[in-house]
Amino acid sequence: MSIGNNIRNIRKEKGLTLKQIADILGCSPQLISQYESGKRQPKLETKKKIADALNCQVSDIDESLYINRRIPYFAYALEELRIERSLTQKELAKELHVKEQNIVDWENGEREPYFHTVERIADYFGTSLLYLYHGNKKHKKGIDNNDKEAMAQENAIKSAPKFTNYTNGKEMLDYPLPYKVPKFTDASTSFEDSLAETEANELERIQNAYKQLNRKGKAKAVERIEELTEIPRYTKPDAPQS
Repeated sequence: MSIGNNIRNIRKEKGLTLKQIADILGCSPQLISQYESGKRQPKLETKKKIADALNCQVSDIDESLYINRRIPYFAYALEELRIERSLTQKELAKELHVKEQNIVDWENGEREPYFHTVERIADYFGTSLLYLYHGNKKHKKGIDNNDKEAMAQENAIKSAPKFTNYTNGKEMLDYPLPYKVPKFTDASTSFEDSLAETEANELERIQNAYKQLNRKGKAKAVERIEELTEIPRYTKPDAPQS
């Protein structure tokens, strides 16, 4: 479904008029109408504002944010946390020891930060991975240690398999975002159960990404996976967690 149709459908589901949305965004109803009709395409920043006004995820408006492995919530969450701290992008970059352009790209959804960087961001703002990755506002200020299910989900994100990238000859772990958070019925859920669901999610991601490649890309993808099977550290069994 197109971006315009998604905006229109969600707006109507919420019982909002064009004027009400326009008033929230500080623009004209005509502009919103043009977005809905497809005559104009909103920029990512505008999509985030529209999603906020409609109280939905940005990826609910632009489904390609899921298909293209763009971060569905992180861009919005990072910007929100930064503004609440009254920090400029330059100031936050200095605090995190990264380039200002990285902050710009992350907030615009143009790039995905490495997982270890997301962990550092979570620590800096005192928030959770569940909030940064999945927009769970209940855990915006961290996770209560007594919330066993949330703790299990947070730990599942941390222990999920990571892709390995190489930048300037240095190995970096890049966390592939799952399509859904592993579900846990109670705190006794085993490591094997959570890993099995994580692996199912990752297999789905691989299949979806593979379908987007042309013939040469598919051949290269298979070649890369075969290369990983020749590296002992990626083929030895995972150690069980206590």
